[in-house]
Amino acid sequence: MLGIHPPTTLQALDADMIPIQGGTFWMGSDQDSSWGESPKHQVKVSDFELGRYPVTQGLWQEIMGTQPAYFSHPHLPMEQVSWNDCQDFIKKLKKRSGKSYRLPFEAEWEYAARGGNLHLKHAQWQMLDYAGSLDMDEVGWYEDNSFFGTHSGMEKLPNPLGLVGMSGNLWEWCQDWHSSFYYQACINRKIVENPKGPEMGSSHVVRGGSWYDSDRSTRVALRGSGRPNGCDHGIGLRLARK
Repeated sequence: MLGIHPPTTLQALDADMIPIQGGTFWMGSDQDSSWGESPKHQVKVSDFELGRYPVTQGLWQEIMGTQPAYFSHPHLPMEQVSWNDCQDFIKKLKKRSGKSYRLPFEAEWEYAARGGNLHLKHAQWQMLDYAGSLDMDEVGWYEDNSFFGTHSGMEKLPNPLGLVGMSGNLWEWCQDWHSSFYYQACINRKIVENPKGPEMGSSHVVRGGSWYDSDRSTRVALRGSGRPNGCDHGIGLRLARK
C-alpha cells in the first residue's frame, strides 16, 4: 500500500507529475473488435509527463471554485465533469501555474498504463491485461470490490511507472475524438508517431474503466467514449504535460 495522498492543491501537483520516456509499442488488442480496440498496431510516442493520480476534488475546487462530484471528499478523484469542463479547468490551471498541462492523448494513456518503455524490456509485463497486474483486485477498483463508489487510489498497487488507478475507479477523459475505425486507418500507416485521433467526431475517448464496471471493462486496451458535454460519476481526468 502507498503511504502518500493524492495532491489536493496546486502547490503539491508539480511533484505528482511522473516523467515518461517515449518509445514504440503495440497499441490495442485483437481479443475483441466490438469495442474498437483492434487491430493491434505499432505506435511511437515522445517523452511526456503524466499525473501519478487522477485530478482530485480538492485540486479541482481550488482552481474552479466548484465541487460537482457525486462522491464528495477532497482526496477522492474528481468526477461528474464533462470533457468541456476539463478544458475549462486546464485553461485556468495553465494560467495559474504557467505550465502546459493538458489531457493525455489516447496513445499516451495506453502506453503509460502498460508501463511505458519498462514493459517493453520485460516480456511478462507485455501480457498484462490491467495496469501493472494480471489480477484486477491488486491494482484497481471495479464492480466486485468498490463497494459502489470511488476511492482515493492509494490502497491499490501502482503500475511499473508508479501510476495509480489506471485500471478501474474512474474512466479518464483523453484529448482525442473517438472513432471505432481509427485503428484500421493507423495500421495502414505502419508505425504511427504521436497519433492524436481523428480530426473530428461526436464523442471523445475515455479509458480505464470505473468502479461500476466489470474487470473486462478495465483492461488497458479497452476503449470507451463520451460526448463532450456529458457528465457521469464514473468519469474523471488525469493530467499530462510535455
